[in-house]
Amino acid sequence: MQKDQVWATCIMVVDDDDDIRMALGDQLLALGYDVCRAANGREALDMLSLRTIDGMLVDVQMPVMDGWTMLEQLNQRHSGIPIIMMSAGAPGKVAPKAREYGAQGYLSKPFNFSHLQSACLRVFGELPVQSGQHQFLS
Repeated sequence: MQKDQVWATCIMVVDDDDDIRMALGDQLLALGYDVCRAANGREALDMLSLRTIDGMLVDVQMPVMDGWTMLEQLNQRHSGIPIIMMSAGAPGKVAPKAREYGAQGYLSKPFNFSHLQSACLRVFGELPVQSGQHQFLS
């Protein structure tokens, strides 16, 4: 790597819906993040051994491994990766559970680009977070 080369923050989008994965990935790329995608929690955990991930957007309900199970396993294996959980469920129930499971943020589906941008910049930042402290978004 060249001395002055800077790597973009890599965000993984974990969602079983192909259209959502692609749309979120495109929006994150437009914000300047590097993006990788996984269709479920198992695939996401497997991908972590292949590359460095600086943050994740994770759907709650997915086949194979849901977001809650993935987050539990992630906390055991790779603690410190900032997570924003996503769900079409009732925010009043899902957001507190996301916080309880260690997520730094929550986005209610459907969401618009400005909500996504705001959440990502506050949780992931433009550079890897140094303090380890994140504001919880609901």
